Amino acid sequence: MNLARLLVAIAVLILVVGGYIASQFAVWSGTTAQYAQRIDTEPVKMLALVLFVGIVALTIARKAEAPE
Repeated sequence: MNLARLLVAIAVLILVVGGYIASQFAVWSGTTAQYAQRIDTEPVKMLALVLFVGIVALTIARKAEAPE
């Protein structure tokens, strides 16, 4: 379970850093509106939903593993 949490954390970190770099590049190149349109799509929303559900599932699994 620790490996799964680590992999999810690494994936989230890569996505956050990548998104930040992409947004800064869009600002510097003057294509902010186009960048906003590109990230406001169904695949990006679905990825966010999958990550959210995965993080919630890992949290619930952790609490079920080690009750207080």
